Amino acid sequence: MVSGNKDYEFGDLTKKVTSTAADLGKEAKAAATELGKEITGNEAYELGDATKGVLKRAGKDIDKSVEAAEAAGKVLLEDEQYKFGDVTKGVIKKVKTAVDKVVDVDTPDNSN
Repeated sequence: MVSGNKDYEFGDLTKKVTSTAADLGKEAKAAATELGKEITGNEAYELGDATKGVLKRAGKDIDKSVEAAEAAGKVLLEDEQYKFGDVTKGVIKKVKTAVDKVVDVDTPDNSN
């Protein structure tokens, strides 16, 4: 019995990990959307609106887009050290940590 669970079926661990990751992703999206509404004062705000606005203003010039996104991130997050992609990296790290915890909980210690 590899899983330590007599009712284990092949694929249960994968289902649990992907389900947990999906739930965390939904929670992160909802939280980011609510934060966007609060920051912008726009109840119709949807996740990505700020980024779309920054990219639209910056046009096709990628360097200007990154600079504008970093400037917006510094203001919105009140963090002068903010770099483009920090929020995404943070979300990915949190999802990975949560998935790792699920794997650690569901995987028995085979060191005996």
